[in-house]
Amino acid sequence: MVFNDTFDKVTGVIMAIVSLCALIGTVRAMVLFCRLKFRHRKRLSHVSFLFVNLIATDFISGLFNTSFMSINLLHNTPAPTLVNNTVFRAFCDVNGVSDILSTQASVLINAIVSYGRYIAVCKSLRYNTIVTTKKIYIAVGISWLYSVYLAILPFMWKVRYHYFESIANCSWYNNIFNVKGKSLQAFLFLAIISLPSLVPASVVMICCSIIIYTLVAGMTQRSFSVALLTLNA
Repeated sequence: MVFNDTFDKVTGVIMAIVSLCALIGTVRAMVLFCRLKFRHRKRLSHVSFLFVNLIATDFISGLFNTSFMSINLLHNTPAPTLVNNTVFRAFCDVNGVSDILSTQASVLINAIVSYGRYIAVCKSLRYNTIVTTKKIYIAVGISWLYSVYLAILPFMWKVRYHYFESIANCSWYNNIFNVKGKSLQAFLFLAIISLPSLVPASVVMICCSIIIYTLVAGMTQRSFSVALLTLNA
């Protein structure tokens, strides 16, 4: 028990430091972008727009997720006491929504960034035609709307986010089986809705990274071979 309490305290301190660093870093980055936008009257490029949205996902995660976990680990209050607290249950819903929202949006926007890098490296001459500001705005907007939809979807099945002491966080994954008469249907429906976004986005990021690495490695090897031939000549 002493070991578990000590481990929870150490983990809580680490999570608090991570949360604080995330909040400071994201706020500083947002201030920098705001200066470029308003003080210097410079329009943000679509690349900058993507990174601003990634900063927003990190800010949401640092403010509502890691901070929530660190407080629960450091406070060390029994789960039944927390669950029966009305204010805690409300904030638990906020934590669960922000968790799914930031995770889904971050993965989808990172997939957009990866695809943009692939076009820039492999089809550089057509980059300005394929990757336009309008397309980026539409893709990012759809990513946020889809993430919000997934985050609030459990409420449509009358499933509230539930606190799990084992992870010091709130989730609906186990609580969804308590829906009377709709447990299996609700679980399958949510799984079918959420997986098609995470799996393809992850595949896009991995494939684009592999293709870019292979191309750059081949170009580097050819350049090195030409340099060796030049020196030998």
